[in-house]
Formats: sequence, C-alpha cells, structure tokens
Amino acid sequence: KIPKGDTHLKVKSLLPNDKNSIVKNYYQSDTDGGIESVCLLELLVKILREPLFNTLRTREQLGYNVSCAIKCDNDVYGLSIIAESQEKRISARLVDARIEKFLWDFYSTMLSEMCDDDFETMKCSIVNQRRSLDIDLESEMSRNWCEIRERKYNFERSEIEARQLELLNKDSLMIFFKEHILSPQRRKLSIQVLANVGDDDSLLQHGYVHLNIV
Repeated sequence: KIPKGDTHLKVKSLLPNDKNSIVKNYYQSDTDGGIESVCLLELLVKILREPLFNTLRTREQLGYNVSCAIKCDNDVYGLSIIAESQEKRISARLVDARIEKFLWDFYSTMLSEMCDDDFETMKCSIVNQRRSLDIDLESEMSRNWCEIRERKYNFERSEIEARQLELLNKDSLMIFFKEHILSPQRRKLSIQVLANVGDDDSLLQHGYVHLNIV
C-alpha cells in the first residue's frame, strides 16, 4: 500500500541534456482487486480521458503528452495520469498542481453536472465491449490463458464485470472519486523525472534523488 496522503519521488533524468520533464501521478484505489473498484476505475477513465486531454493538452498546452489509464500491479489498482512537458517552460511542480486543479474542476463541474443519459451511454459502451464475442479462437485462448497465468481462473470475468457495471450509478462514481482521488486520506504517489540540462541549481530546490548508472 502507498501511505495515506501525498508522496513525491523526484528524480533527475538520466539522459544528458534532456529538456523534458515527466510527471506520473498514481492514485491507488484498491488493494484486493475487487470487481466493483475495477469497474468504477474503468468507467472513470472512459469519462475522464477526453476532458483531461482537451483541458491540459489542447487548451492549456501543458505538455507534449497527456494521458490517463488504469494501472494494475499484482491485483492492486489505481488511476494513473501522465503529463510530459519542457521543464523550463512549465515545471514539473506546476504540472502536478494543474493536474490536481483539473481533478477538482472535473469533480465539481463535469462529473457532477453530467446528465443521466450521458452517464448511461458511457456505461453501456463498456458493457457492450464486455459482452462482445471473441472474434476468433486465438482471442478466446488469450483471454482464458490470461486467467490461468494470473492464477485467477475467473473465466466468466467479462460477464461478471458487465453485470457489475450495470449496477453502477453516477453517485457511486462520485463517492469513489472523492474518496480515492480528492480526499486528504487518499493514497497518491507522484513520480517526477526532471529535466537534465546543465547545472540548474533550481532543481536542487526540488529535493530530487540523483541516480547514476554505473
């Protein structure tokens, strides 16, 4: 488990004369791989992805690359947001702050004001994907072998997740978002790889960890 609250790891880039910095904010949501949490995360990413890109990449021109995804390691799930920018133009610290501001704005306006029809449309698109048939024998084999490899053996996972998604409503998503993304008791890890251009004393003020390849 990531400790409750906000944890930052700042590392100077190993690439010489690298002008870019990258920020990856990870918000841990569940440590037991519960089906409901997985479905809530998938629904959240689907709703979040377009406004995140439009706001931070297109409108604010925060960086070259802005994206979000579900991160899963050993049945531990969370939301991952990545933004890459030029450190001299927009510092990693500012990028982190803008991501946080976007999440608050998303919760208070975009998500809270989303009409029921739009919410159901988003939800149904995922449900339909879950219930789509395997296109060939190789796809079916890959899906089942994944369950065997991970030792989960839940061969009806797609249908179970589809049923769980049908039970979700906007209120449950908002509660989940506030608890795991916005709450002071959330588990957030911000990994920031800072630009490596000359001897920039300002980077020292970030308290970064300097790694060397031997």
